[in-house]
Amino acid sequence: MNGQSSIQHKLVFKSVDATAIQEILNPFAVILLPFSVFGIPRIVHRDVIDIYHTRFQIEFGFRDAKQFAGLENSQARSGNKLNFHFNAALTTVNIAKVMQLSNPQTRENSFSMATYKTLFHNNLMLSRFFRLFAINPNSIKNRQHVNELLYFGTMAA
Repeated sequence: MNGQSSIQHKLVFKSVDATAIQEILNPFAVILLPFSVFGIPRIVHRDVIDIYHTRFQIEFGFRDAKQFAGLENSQARSGNKLNFHFNAALTTVNIAKVMQLSNPQTRENSFSMATYKTLFHNNLMLSRFFRLFAINPNSIKNRQHVNELLYFGTMAA
């Protein structure tokens, strides 16, 4: 039976008209290859670039979630708890990316999750110091020092 199904599969596979498939999938595409291989539609160079760009963005997102958002640090065993943990870690990375893109000063810079983690840590520590020592961070005298301490340890670019 396996031999027959593979023979039938090969016969059907060879009879596919690649140009018809290409026209159905994307009739306005710029064709990269002048031919199709094994009945597979021709690849459009813009699609390849978009797919690679998306692939690397996904890999960078998982890398940042593993290194900075604790994606691999769950001790839960329940499926719902693991699902929540994974979603929380990946959402943390996405929120930091949205924060970077929403700020006109940092929109053009490359994204660094380490910068945002350091920024939030510094903000937490400074707010604790201001509360304990009753310092007004909004005064004109303190504003420059507060900004200097807030961005201490973050990337310059």
